[in-house]
Amino acid sequence: MKITKIIIINLVLSIIFIIILDFICGCIMMSRIGVAPGKLISEIYRNKFAETNYRKHDGGLWYIKENYIAQAGNKKPEIILIGCSFTYGDGLERKDAFYSVLSRYTNRTVYNFGISGQGPQEFLYVLKDENIYKLLHDTNNTEYVIYTYIPDHKRRIYSTGRFPLGAEFYLKNGELKTDNHDGLKILFCYLYKTYKNLYWLISNYFDLDWKLFEIYLNEMYKETQKHLKNKDKKTKFVVLVYEKSFKKDKWDKINNENIIVIDLNTLIPDLNNEEYKLPDRHPSKQAWERIVPAISEKLNL
Repeated sequence: MKITKIIIINLVLSIIFIIILDFICGCIMMSRIGVAPGKLISEIYRNKFAETNYRKHDGGLWYIKENYIAQAGNKKPEIILIGCSFTYGDGLERKDAFYSVLSRYTNRTVYNFGISGQGPQEFLYVLKDENIYKLLHDTNNTEYVIYTYIPDHKRRIYSTGRFPLGAEFYLKNGELKTDNHDGLKILFCYLYKTYKNLYWLISNYFDLDWKLFEIYLNEMYKETQKHLKNKDKKTKFVVLVYEKSFKKDKWDKINNENIIVIDLNTLIPDLNNEEYKLPDRHPSKQAWERIVPAISEKLNL
């Protein structure tokens, strides 16, 4: 009985300590982003997200980090890339990143809208942002939007990347809605993020997150159709599956005339060889040099 009492007391004290520590961290975070308790932070999140990942132009447009465009200097249909650090090209010189290799090989202008450390929530934010489309030479001349999927994007469905809380999407009646957290929640942002990660572990085990991921894909596709065209044709939305995590039948289900799924491990069976990986497991220069010709042939680029 005594031991049980000691364990319970220690457990309660530990929880209190964690809550106090999280409250202090939340206060520091709030002071850094300038949000007051009770104030909605969706716009503050967007502004901070922009400061982290973009640089401002005099005209007020948002630009993705340096060298976001590989320009071909012709009027061939253009390509937009979205995704995380795999797309952006972490660990590579700009000339060796996906967008540069693709531009040289196809002689097309390619826009690199990849943002390191982000997931489907941020990709959808980017595609919903009308300022992004002002960066294109011609919104009527975009043939493909190519999204590079990696397994960690399953977890990032429930996380807003660099910012610990942020405005998030949530599922209601089969549709994505925006949840604008108020300033009080940010005081306990790390506990909240822990809760979200635990929720992901449970949903991942039972494969519950496919429905949400599928909705994200469809929403991303809809945004491309809303803003882009290829002359009088529809802009095509492509998912490059760098590594599978969902079962094959799930990918087969969404592979249709609207969303084209390319499984890179089927297309290039030896893609997991060490020569195609940097020490931190990101794709190497050699990986993109193998991938680009293969997908170019597949997509008739």
